[in-house]
Order: sequence, then C-alpha cells, then structure tokens
Amino acid sequence: MLGSSRGGTTETWQWSNGTLTADGTEQALLDTDDFRWTVLLYVNVDNMQGGDTIVFRTYIRMSSGGAWVLVDLDTYTGADGGLVGGEVMADEGASISPYGVKITFEQSAGVNRDFDWVLIEWL
Repeated sequence: MLGSSRGGTTETWQWSNGTLTADGTEQALLDTDDFRWTVLLYVNVDNMQGGDTIVFRTYIRMSSGGAWVLVDLDTYTGADGGLVGGEVMADEGASISPYGVKITFEQSAGVNRDFDWVLIEWL
C-alpha cells in the first residue's frame, strides 16, 4: 500500500493480487460496500484456448444499501482472450462509487482455467 498527501487530503493506493480458479460461476474479485475508486484490474488471459470465454462485470451501488447496478460488461473469447499483437492482459478501467463497487469474473465456456490478476485501487 502506498500513501501520499496533497492539498490537505490523503490519497492511499492499495493493490491486491492472486490467482482465480474459474468454476463456471460469477465470482467476485472485488465486493465492497464503501467508497472505492478502482483504477485498474489486470487479468492474464495467456492460458485461454479456442472455445474459452470469460466475462467481466462491473457493478456499483447508487445509494447506501441499494441494489447492484451493472455498469460495464466485457467478454473475451478464444486463445489469449482474442487479444492480438502478443497482448495477454485483459484490463478493466476505472469504476467509482461512494456506496460500493463489485467486479466479477465468469468463465462461461470452455475448460475452467486459472487466471492471475492484480487490482489497483485508490481509497
């Protein structure tokens, strides 16, 4: 975790990482009910093969205790997630909400695989 101070406010950068073993269900990589500004999520899709499909969903809450609202959905299909030019990292961009952010991963087709990931946030 890194911290910095600017103009009387404190910015705290936090990161987490791991390996997710896909199981065919929607699995949460981040699920929080407090203020989050998710800067970037990287997922290594190098081990995806033809017939594999993964889906990322990003949800936010619009009010305290409110329902999750889907704000972004991205699908990657095939070898290396269909990325070209030697890319092997799928990335999900910034999401912000004072009431919570949830980012999920689902392998919806193919052989369930392991995926390394890193999540960078500003708190």
